[in-house]
Amino acid sequence: MNLKTILKTSILALTLVLTSQANAGLILSDDGAFAYDDVTDKTWYIDNSNDLLSWQDSKDWALALTVTFDGIDFIKWSLPNKSLFNGLINRGDIDTLLTTRVKDAGDTSLQTFWTSTSDTSNANKAYMFTDTLNIWSRAKTSTRDAWAVHSGQIGSYSVIPEPSSIALFLLAFSGLLVRRKMTK
Repeated sequence: MNLKTILKTSILALTLVLTSQANAGLILSDDGAFAYDDVTDKTWYIDNSNDLLSWQDSKDWALALTVTFDGIDFIKWSLPNKSLFNGLINRGDIDTLLTTRVKDAGDTSLQTFWTSTSDTSNANKAYMFTDTLNIWSRAKTSTRDAWAVHSGQIGSYSVIPEPSSIALFLLAFSGLLVRRKMTK
């Protein structure tokens, strides 16, 4: 590899680093209790233990929720709105959440989750999300699962190297190769 090729490769790597954005999307916490969305800066509380609730009961559950992590109480949870679900679907991140749901063997029932979004055309309905990637309007008195969301990152996540860290390593390595070539 000649010096000119090494320099071109280094410049290309640096250009890619400076012009790209690092978004991992939805990342599961190490303990599986949370999923952090670094695009919207929201943490999803993945609770598999709550019963099926009506829309208002789901909203009340999220509002009353207190989650303690590392000795800190996190309050002010809410149901995710319709656009948060749509964003996960459009980015292809929804499967990360759906794989956290534990069904009994042979259970083929549709999983449905309330959103905080009311149906503006019918005050008795609100939107819900299904595990078949649909968002439908249903009676607020029907019962569904619920997830809660909170602003910011909550939970412990394994460190994943960002593209910029990798590129800096490659740039330094290229520099060492150039220096070695020049000293020969």
